[in-house]
Amino acid sequence: MVWRQGGERWTWRTAFVEQLEGAALNYPDDPEVWFTLGELYLHGGANFGWGTWEDINEAFSTAVALDPSFTPYQVHWIEGAIIAGDTATAAQAIEAYRQGSTNQVRLAEFELLSDLFLSEPGGREAVLAGLDRVDPQTLQAASQWGKVGLPDQAWVEQVARRAYEVGGHPWWYFTAADAMVIRGRFDDLEVWLADPTGPIDIRTDYGMLISFLGGDTPETALAFASRGGSCPIAEEPFCSLSMSWAATQTP
Repeated sequence: MVWRQGGERWTWRTAFVEQLEGAALNYPDDPEVWFTLGELYLHGGANFGWGTWEDINEAFSTAVALDPSFTPYQVHWIEGAIIAGDTATAAQAIEAYRQGSTNQVRLAEFELLSDLFLSEPGGREAVLAGLDRVDPQTLQAASQWGKVGLPDQAWVEQVARRAYEVGGHPWWYFTAADAMVIRGRFDDLEVWLADPTGPIDIRTDYGMLISFLGGDTPETALAFASRGGSCPIAEEPFCSLSMSWAATQTP
């Protein structure tokens, strides 16, 4: 691990970041290298100063240009463009996906996300109001797309609340909670966690977070401690962590 100074900001970089960047220079015709580099930038780079949106765009657009038939390359190109608020690139990437894929659910998902997060105010409100007319499968697919990088987290929360109301998918509940945490709206979060329709594991996870930050543990979060049996493998390791914590909170 090394530290580098960019302007007045110090960032840390690990050896594998430089190795991937070097691989892209040494093997510029390998789409997998560009895709992997883009993945690194998109999922971790913004937090550590590893890559700008221009870097993300270059990585994914290069991978798509080298192998336009492999649609997973296009998926993160679309997502990165939406996070960056780059309407033109998002439209270009969605069109590339339309030309290369027969997955109509995913295409509808990307179009919905673009309409919700790239439309001008007024237009996006109309899209939000019409969520009850969106195909449930499309609405569920859109819930699984990460939204922590979007700049307007108040709007993300509003979208997630409405989508959860319409479709009831756990990831929309989670997204709303995440947007509250990002904005420091912990009073709102406690009210959200008290909703008995919310997934109990997610309510417990965020109740644990409130406790760690020094707040009062929401009573509803403790219900998870009464869940009998062992944790499903698919929910590990978070399930065991949550159950262990909840048990310590129970008198």
